[in-house]
Amino acid sequence: TFSEEKVLAMSPDVLSPISPAVHSDIAFATTVSGKALGAVAGLAIICTADAPGPAPIGTPRYLELAPYAAPGGVPFTQSSLLVGALATAIASTHWPSRFAEIARADAVLRAFMQRVGHRPLVAPRRASPAVATWCAPAGLDTAIVGRAMANAGFHLSWHSSYLRARGWIQTAMMGDVPVDAVPTMAHALADALDPNSDAIRTTLALADRLAVRDRLDESPIVAHQIDERAARADAQLSKDVHEVGAHGAR
Repeated sequence: TFSEEKVLAMSPDVLSPISPAVHSDIAFATTVSGKALGAVAGLAIICTADAPGPAPIGTPRYLELAPYAAPGGVPFTQSSLLVGALATAIASTHWPSRFAEIARADAVLRAFMQRVGHRPLVAPRRASPAVATWCAPAGLDTAIVGRAMANAGFHLSWHSSYLRARGWIQTAMMGDVPVDAVPTMAHALADALDPNSDAIRTTLALADRLAVRDRLDESPIVAHQIDERAARADAQLSKDVHEVGAHGAR
């Protein structure tokens, strides 16, 4: 809590989604070289308002900040390829324009999702515009949501165990995402978060078919039954029905 009587210096760990600092009391921040910066992952970046002082006794030399901040070159061995990629990414991007584009894309996505009844886990004023977290309805596995989105041409974050355990799926605007592509993604996401949508029924049917393919030799009859269910879920799949039949007949 910030007040006139007591102001705390903030030290955020922003991880991947970098955005402009909006508070003058940020004294220390960390991030990484990949994703939002468009460089190769592998470097930690530390931003500090003041020159770092001596590290506590026992700190490994490689982790001391003062030698890195001192002039005269890099004190320890680093990958010149990683550093070079980071320097190129930073120099070749007009960051005010990039941040503004991300904010516009995020606003379009959140506005559409709110109109159709979906609210992000974190309110816009407390969230990075580069990432939004959405909650899947109870009983709908985010793996199915993620696969439905992939089928629609959009790859979202859902694989991490902490996301799946909570039923969360994330959209990210850290790449070169044109604003005019966001409505299409938003429509797909709204469908993927609806357990009764064609997108989910089709994805479930395809998942059934893929699972059955591993058991065709043991149960070709079940294979036919599930393949028929897939065809009913989406007429487009009917043209593929013969594939399972062919496998079962071998």
